[in-house]
Amino acid sequence: MLSHAVQYVGDAYDHSTPLGPIDGAGFKAAIDDFPWAAQHAQWDKAQEGPLPCLILRAEVDQRELWVTALGGEPGDAYQLQSVSIQMRKSLFGKPKAQHDATAFDVDDRATVDQLIDLFASASYAQLDAQVQRLARESD
Repeated sequence: MLSHAVQYVGDAYDHSTPLGPIDGAGFKAAIDDFPWAAQHAQWDKAQEGPLPCLILRAEVDQRELWVTALGGEPGDAYQLQSVSIQMRKSLFGKPKAQHDATAFDVDDRATVDQLIDLFASASYAQLDAQVQRLARESD
C-alpha cells in the first residue's frame, strides 16, 4: 500500500506531515494541486530549511520518492530523491540495512510520471536503473 506525505517550507529536514493512502494517479494529481508557487515564495523569504516536497511512500518495502517542483509550478524542472533501505555486507560480518538516498534533477514531467508509475507498481529494479541513469546525467 502506498501513502504520501508533505514537507512544507519551515519544517525541519527530518519532519514530514502524513497525508494518507494514495495511488500513483492520485500522487500525480497531488503534484498538480500542490501550492508550489506559494511555498517557493515563502522559502524565498526565509532562505533556509528544506524546499517544499511531496513524498510517495511504500512503507512495507521501505521506499520513498521525494518530488519538488523547482520553479514553483508543476510543469517546471523537478528535483527528486529516491530513498530506500539496502542490505550491504560490511567488510567483516553480516549484511546490514543501510539508508540509501539518490538525489537528481529532471527537466520534464513525463519522466517524473514514469518514475511514479515504476514506484507505484513496485518495479524497483527498473526504478533504480532509471534513478542511477538520471543521477549520472544530472551531475
